[in-house]
Amino acid sequence: MAESMLGRVGKLSPKAFQAFLELVASELTGDEDEVVDNIVEFLTSRTERSHMESLQSLARRRWLHNIQQAAETSGARMEPVYDAVLKALLKDAEAHGDNKKISAYIALLEENQLSPERGQTLLRYVTCTTDDAPYVLNQTLYRDMKGVSFAAVEEEKPIHVPRVQLHGNIHFWNQDRPAEQRRGSFLVLPLQDAHWRVFGILGLDTLRDQSEKTIFLTHEISFYQGVSHAFSKAYQHVCALGSVLQMALTALDWLYHRVPSIHTVSTYLVEPGNDQTCDYALRRMITTDSTGQKEIHTSPVLLLRKENFFRPSRKLASILMLTGGAASKLCICCERNYLFKCTDCSEVVCSSVCGEQHIAVPLRDLSGRALGLFDISIGPQQTLPPHQHKDLQRMLKMAQAACSEILKMPSEETKASRVLEAEHRNVRDAGILFHRFMLQDLRECIQKLNAESFAEIKSYEDPPALVHNIMKAVLLLLHPEWEGTEKTENWNQCILQLDDNLIQEMYCFDPTAASVHVQAELVQNCINGAPQAAVWPQGSITARLLERWVHTCLCLVQLTESTQSNTAPSCSTAHSNASC
Repeated sequence: MAESMLGRVGKLSPKAFQAFLELVASELTGDEDEVVDNIVEFLTSRTERSHMESLQSLARRRWLHNIQQAAETSGARMEPVYDAVLKALLKDAEAHGDNKKISAYIALLEENQLSPERGQTLLRYVTCTTDDAPYVLNQTLYRDMKGVSFAAVEEEKPIHVPRVQLHGNIHFWNQDRPAEQRRGSFLVLPLQDAHWRVFGILGLDTLRDQSEKTIFLTHEISFYQGVSHAFSKAYQHVCALGSVLQMALTALDWLYHRVPSIHTVSTYLVEPGNDQTCDYALRRMITTDSTGQKEIHTSPVLLLRKENFFRPSRKLASILMLTGGAASKLCICCERNYLFKCTDCSEVVCSSVCGEQHIAVPLRDLSGRALGLFDISIGPQQTLPPHQHKDLQRMLKMAQAACSEILKMPSEETKASRVLEAEHRNVRDAGILFHRFMLQDLRECIQKLNAESFAEIKSYEDPPALVHNIMKAVLLLLHPEWEGTEKTENWNQCILQLDDNLIQEMYCFDPTAASVHVQAELVQNCINGAPQAAVWPQGSITARLLERWVHTCLCLVQLTESTQSNTAPSCSTAHSNASC
């Protein structure tokens, strides 16, 4: 009757609630005072429990948020994320796990190239709680070893072993632990990407806890699943940032090869601010000097907007520059407002800084907001020569296309396109991606060639050595067996190959295909010393196109070879000290 009354009324007024309590009390047996005391005790305990659950939920949401924030402010490094995960697990065990003593560790899947007879993949332990580091950190678990971790990987679901001493198939990294202390609870959770593919595991155990209450409870396991999901998102975010930086390094190599007027380039990542007064910050990740020499910052400088409020006058700026040292840094710091303008509007911004012309160019995320930016200095000149400006625009266009492709990769709805054979072999190197877009752009230009396009080249009776060498490079790239033959060495024979068949061969050529065998050094020697556009022979537009195509193909060949020989985990980053 009480239930039907509550169902009809819904939300009760104070008077109706009193009537409801009296109705409930009338249906209970026992002394009236005892019944009232029981109702009060019940309501009090429910209110207290609800309040505790609310606090617990709030704390856990905050710890999960900290994991994602660590990824977004990590500078493309995994260490801050690992720290945030372990801190969340330890704090929760202390606050909501009856003060359990837990051990936690993360292992990532790798291709097993050293001992394939022990299984195609292995699990490498990349982080763990401090006390377990001597036994667990950097260890490798193979499929032929004891343990249930690979079962969690294959079944793609958590495995909970309440009492490890009764299981019989648990691998103990600490072999010095006495048999009587090998008791406790063990939980392994698969780590999955946005496509639900497993890339590692999160493991927890209570072997260090000698108390009786060592079994993981349902609410603890639910939180640990939340942690594994938060870590997976954070991991993919850091991997994407690392890939963007790796792509930027490749793009800068291409840029300095083509645009010698570039003085310096600084590459920044945009990060969320760490307090309410700072909406975002710029972290300088890579600095490239006038020779193309790159410095990858292991402790990247963080640039805050509030540090740019003071802007000295031009006269004061000159004085500060002359004094050098800290004053020079102050001047440069105070002149960085154009970087924040570029980030705010996600558009190109030009500015004169201490006598040098700067071009700030954003790298946009899929929503169009600035994810990072290039700060390009061209020195005291106001503009680049036209041909160099065009090459700069080409590089920025390909870098943005590659950046967008990288960010699409983790998407559940979008499968990244694969154009080259290397990409179908899961060689998803970010550097390859940049040159793949460059090759696609060149293919579109090559498709527009015809017999008239080669007329200028064919008109040479005694061609410039550069033009002949570029033609040799093209032919040797497609037909390495022609080395030393009349088809490449004799100019009259060489130009006979300039026809529609050559255009089709160049358009379809995949330098990353397994069937292609390129003599890279031989081809490279043909185009070494190719001059800048300003000193090319008259009417050599087609020759320049061919040279760019050869250079791009060689880059793809070299990157494919280096990537195939790399045994590092699939999540790569430009940072030398990154752990992913």
